[in-house]
Amino acid sequence: MAVTLGEITDRNREAVALRVAPGQERFVGSVRSALAEAAGYPHAKPWYRAVCAGGEPVGFVMVSWDVEPGRSARAANRSGS
Repeated sequence: MAVTLGEITDRNREAVALRVAPGQERFVGSVRSALAEAAGYPHAKPWYRAVCAGGEPVGFVMVSWDVEPGRSARAANRSGS
């Protein structure tokens, strides 16, 4: 079975709304909250993809580009830089 990274678009966003396994909520947020946070901090240049196995979404990955070392995207947004 092939594992691929697929772009998340407005057309498939709901299909990628995966849920965290019971008991794991305290360790990781939802895909929905991560996408909302990414929209709120576009200057962090978020890059996110659905992890698909056999064409079905099974996971999610998100990274940010161009955030100053030691400084979170939230801190950069608050200071206006």
